[in-house]
Amino acid sequence: MSENLNDIPPAIPLIVDALKASESLTDARKNIKALIPELKQQSEFYYTSTIKTQNKSYGFEIYLDSALDPFSPTGCQAGPCRILQAKNISRSMGLIGDRVWLTDFFTESFLDLGRVTNVKLEKIIGDGLVLTELYPLISAGIIKFQRPFIVSCKGCLNVFENTIDNIVENLLDEYEEEISISHQENGECHIDTGSFFTPTIIINAKAGSVPISATKREITQAVIHRAVRETAWMARNAGIGEGTIFSNSKIGLAGLRLQDGKSFSRKSLAVLDNQNGFDIPWVSNLNPEQILQLRQEACKALPQFREIFIKNSDIELYKDTDGTNRARKEFIYELREQAAEVKAELESAQKHSTKYWKTTFGLIGLGAVAYGAATNQLGISFTGLLAMINLLTTHKSGHEKSIDELTRKPGYVLIKAQDILAHAD
Repeated sequence: MSENLNDIPPAIPLIVDALKASESLTDARKNIKALIPELKQQSEFYYTSTIKTQNKSYGFEIYLDSALDPFSPTGCQAGPCRILQAKNISRSMGLIGDRVWLTDFFTESFLDLGRVTNVKLEKIIGDGLVLTELYPLISAGIIKFQRPFIVSCKGCLNVFENTIDNIVENLLDEYEEEISISHQENGECHIDTGSFFTPTIIINAKAGSVPISATKREITQAVIHRAVRETAWMARNAGIGEGTIFSNSKIGLAGLRLQDGKSFSRKSLAVLDNQNGFDIPWVSNLNPEQILQLRQEACKALPQFREIFIKNSDIELYKDTDGTNRARKEFIYELREQAAEVKAELESAQKHSTKYWKTTFGLIGLGAVAYGAATNQLGISFTGLLAMINLLTTHKSGHEKSIDELTRKPGYVLIKAQDILAHAD
């Protein structure tokens, strides 16, 4: 494996390659089924050989929690929704993050796969389609996968679990009314989570998993516990990796805020809508390969772009009547306005630079050389050239400084995104 594929479960490239070689769903089932022994073997080796401490931070590390992770079992499992979420990851977190961390739900699933059925094959294929969408960022080392557990002693684990229990007890009274429950004729239990997640998640519990006799309070407590524990666990991982947790779990983040930093690192928290996220002009139309190109060509502008992105991603007040966030609308409007200004300034700087080089500098250089050659005064000619070179150098450094300042503005990201789209095949 290449260095970029460190922290990548070996099952992932195997699945992606198998799907790329498939021309139909039948081919995909056949190829994945033939690959099962290799997936098991590679996963067993990876599972036993990669128990290690979290790598140190290399910059802006993003940890995706709850349904923001398209492989999380707590999110919508419908294929189109998961593909959409993968696209949103590329166009938002994949752009602003130095590294984006998802949870490795693959390795352990192959350790005890059991009898291979069509249902299991289609689950692997569904995961593979999402992985294929993200694979350019995975192979570039931007998207990484963390283990779903942290090595800890029994005492520390008990402290963690007791903390979660206390948080749930404190949240239960306040949030119990958010939940609505309906028992279906087939024995399933539909749990509407209300404002717990953005957007609302409907939990379809299979027959037997939720006792018919369970009270609403007991079901609510179980839902809150699972959400708070998942987010708290991710927060621990983010703290170890000196990163930032992004989540659509409002109830999970409420649990962290309730602790006020006493138990969990609160370096930064952000709530994003896993369906819509940010609709950034031009950027939202880029594919993962183009996002990689944008990261490279607008690298100087990304730090400031990131700051305003984070600043406007954690604001949940001042909703418009259609449910959208007014602050985000203003952020996009200001970004587009700045992009237009930066583009005009770039065009002006380049235009004046070209004119200056072709006229003023050209005449100065020609006059100095002609004068020296006509009078055989090489000293004067040499002196004139030195003066001209000095002028050229001074102008070039000033011009480059002006261009450099413009390419560091957040609006420059939109300009490059528009340029990449315009030159796409």
